This record gives sequence, structure tokens and C-alpha cells, in this order.
Amino acid sequence: MKKVSQFTLVLAVLSLVLALFLFINPVGTLKVIVITCAIIALVKGLSDIWIYFRVKKKTGNGPTFRLITGITIAALGLYLCVYPTGGVTVIGIIFAIWFLIEVCGNLIEIQAMRANKSWYWVAMIFNLLCLVVALLLLVRPSYAAISLTLMLAFYFLFQSIALFVGYFGLKKLSR
Repeated sequence: MKKVSQFTLVLAVLSLVLALFLFINPVGTLKVIVITCAIIALVKGLSDIWIYFRVKKKTGNGPTFRLITGITIAALGLYLCVYPTGGVTVIGIIFAIWFLIEVCGNLIEIQAMRANKSWYWVAMIFNLLCLVVALLLLVRPSYAAISLTLMLAFYFLFQSIALFVGYFGLKKLSR
């Protein structure tokens, strides 16, 4: 579990760095953003698959939803790595799908934090903010064309905070 916690911390830092880059350089190339996000999606998807098998090995029953989200997110990440130009064309919808899948998984996982009400509610608030951004991208993909970098920056900022909260909340529970 310690390795999983450390990996969550690494993902939080990577998400924060990406958010800061997006805020500082909003006119940066979309292809670089697509490839960077693709790598994060691929790593996150593979991490979810790895977590599924680790939990299954220890308990005999893995969280099936985590396996499904892992496979889906890894497939989206692989698609974006292989076809970044195609990703630029449909990036708003791809990110919306990715974010919705990710938020659903996070909302299910943070239920384990209910014992620690303050951390639980902070994680819930930031995950709900991620859900709002994902729904905005899905409902209005044109928003993505207009303000993609800012929306991505806010998403990754909220995600990094949610991951930091999850890391410290779960770390406190495991003591």
C-alpha cells in the first residue's frame, strides 16, 4: 500500500506541474499538451490495472471498476500517444470521457475515507469540481477549442489537490 500511496503523490505532483505549465503558457502547442496528457493517462491507466491485480492478489477479489477504468484510460492514453494529430481534432471529447471515467473512479474510492470526515469532504469537493469541468467539456466541446488550456489547467490543479488530499488522508488513516 505504501508504493501505491507514493505513486499517488507522484501523480499529484505531475498533475500540479502540468497545471502550472498550462497556466503560464496557454498558447503552447496543443500537440505537446496532447502527448503530455496521453503519457499521464497511459501511466494512470496502467497504475489502475496494477492496483486491481495487487488488491485481487491480497484479497482474492479486485475492484472491477478500477480494472475497467484502468483499461479505458490506458487505451485513451495509447491512442493519444500514437495519433496526437487526431487527438487534437477531438481533444475536448476525449478529455471529457477521460475525466468522467477518472472522477467516477475517484468518487467510488474516496468512500473509504468516510471515517475521516474533513478529508473526505475536501476530496469530495475537488472531485465534484473535476466533474463539473468534465461535464462542461462534454456538453460544450467548443469550449475546449476556445479555452482548452485554461480548462485543462483548472482540471489538473483540482486533480492534483484531490490526489494530495487522498494521499495525506489515506496516509493518516493507515497510521
